[in-house]
Amino acid sequence: PNDNLLIAFDTRNRNPTFVMERINNKKHGVAATTEQKAPPSRKNKRFFEDKTIPEHHRSRNHHYRNSGYDRGHLAPAADFKTDSEVQDSFSLSNISPQLPRFNRTMWLRVEEFVRSVAEHEEKFKGDSSEG
Repeated sequence: PNDNLLIAFDTRNRNPTFVMERINNKKHGVAATTEQKAPPSRKNKRFFEDKTIPEHHRSRNHHYRNSGYDRGHLAPAADFKTDSEVQDSFSLSNISPQLPRFNRTMWLRVEEFVRSVAEHEEKFKGDSSEG
C-alpha cells in the first residue's frame, strides 16, 4: 500500500531479500518549510504479518519472542511522513532480525546518514538483509 516502498521477500527464509525505499526531503519530514508539522509518532504502532505473503511463508511476531533479536526495520519508520506510511513500515515483510546492539547503534547511524543525504537531493536507497 506504500508507493514509496518496494520489498522483495524470500519466502524460504521468511526474510526480506531487499527493501528499496524512495526517500526525498519532502517525504521523510525534513522541513521544507518551517510550517511543516512534526513526523507521525511510532507510539502505539504494532508489528504485523504481511497478508500478501502465503501464511506458511510469513514471518511472525512469535519468531522474535525471546529470540535475542530485535525486529529491525529495513525502511525505517522515521523516514515516513504520514501515519499510514509509518504503520505500513511495521509490516514484518520490512523487518529483519538484528542484534539489539547493532540495531540501536550502527544501523541507526546508517538510517540517520541516509536521511541527512536526502536533505539535499532525492535518492533511492536499497537496504539488503543479505551480508
